[in-house]
Amino acid sequence: MSTFLTTDQLRQLRATHMNSLNRLREASADWDAKTALRGEATIADLMQQVQDIDAELKMAKQPVKVWSAA
Repeated sequence: MSTFLTTDQLRQLRATHMNSLNRLREASADWDAKTALRGEATIADLMQQVQDIDAELKMAKQPVKVWSAA
Protein backbone atom coordinates (compact mmCIF):
# COMPACT_ATOMS: atom_id res chain seq x y z
CA MET A 1 0.00 0.00 0.00
CA SER A 2 1.37 3.39 -0.89
CA THR A 3 -0.22 5.34 1.97
CA PHE A 4 0.02 4.78 5.68
CA LEU A 5 -3.22 3.63 7.27
CA THR A 6 -3.99 3.04 10.91
CA THR A 7 -4.75 -0.47 12.11
CA ASP A 8 -8.42 0.47 12.40
CA GLN A 9 -8.45 1.82 8.84
CA LEU A 10 -6.81 -1.37 7.57
CA ARG A 11 -9.40 -3.50 9.37
CA GLN A 12 -12.22 -1.40 7.96
CA LEU A 13 -10.79 -1.63 4.44
CA ARG A 14 -10.41 -5.40 4.82
CA ALA A 15 -14.05 -5.70 5.93
CA THR A 16 -15.15 -3.65 2.93
CA HIS A 17 -13.17 -5.88 0.56
CA MET A 18 -14.58 -9.03 2.17
CA ASN A 19 -18.11 -7.66 1.80
CA SER A 20 -17.41 -6.94 -1.87
CA LEU A 21 -16.07 -10.46 -2.36
CA ASN A 22 -19.20 -11.95 -0.80
CA ARG A 23 -21.46 -9.85 -3.02
CA LEU A 24 -19.48 -10.77 -6.14
CA ARG A 25 -19.64 -14.48 -5.29
CA GLU A 26 -23.41 -14.26 -4.77
CA ALA A 27 -23.88 -12.43 -8.07
CA SER A 28 -21.56 -14.76 -10.01
CA ALA A 29 -24.27 -17.37 -10.49
CA ASP A 30 -25.98 -15.08 -12.99
CA TRP A 31 -22.88 -14.04 -14.97
CA ASP A 32 -22.44 -14.78 -18.65
CA ALA A 33 -19.00 -15.89 -19.91
CA LYS A 34 -17.68 -12.37 -20.61
CA THR A 35 -18.88 -11.02 -17.28
CA ALA A 36 -17.45 -14.07 -15.50
CA LEU A 37 -13.97 -13.29 -16.83
CA ARG A 38 -14.15 -9.72 -15.53
CA GLY A 39 -15.68 -10.84 -12.26
CA GLU A 40 -13.05 -13.49 -11.66
CA ALA A 41 -10.30 -10.94 -12.32
CA THR A 42 -11.94 -8.54 -9.86
CA ILE A 43 -12.26 -11.28 -7.24
CA ALA A 44 -8.59 -12.20 -7.67
CA ASP A 45 -7.59 -8.53 -7.32
CA LEU A 46 -9.65 -8.09 -4.16
CA MET A 47 -8.24 -11.30 -2.69
CA GLN A 48 -4.71 -10.03 -3.31
CA GLN A 49 -5.58 -6.74 -1.64
CA VAL A 50 -6.95 -8.63 1.39
CA GLN A 51 -3.71 -10.65 1.56
CA ASP A 52 -1.70 -7.42 1.40
CA ILE A 53 -3.80 -5.92 4.21
CA ASP A 54 -3.35 -9.08 6.28
CA ALA A 55 0.42 -8.77 5.83
CA GLU A 56 0.30 -5.11 6.94
CA LEU A 57 -1.77 -6.04 9.99
CA LYS A 58 0.65 -8.83 10.86
CA MET A 59 3.57 -6.41 10.65
CA ALA A 60 1.72 -3.96 12.88
CA LYS A 61 1.61 -6.61 15.61
CA GLN A 62 5.40 -7.06 15.58
CA PRO A 63 7.25 -5.44 18.47
CA VAL A 64 9.38 -2.47 17.56
CA LYS A 65 13.08 -3.24 17.90
CA VAL A 66 15.13 -0.44 19.39
CA TRP A 67 18.79 -0.51 18.47
CA SER A 68 21.33 0.88 20.87
CA ALA A 69 24.96 1.81 20.39
CA ALA A 70 25.96 -0.18 23.47
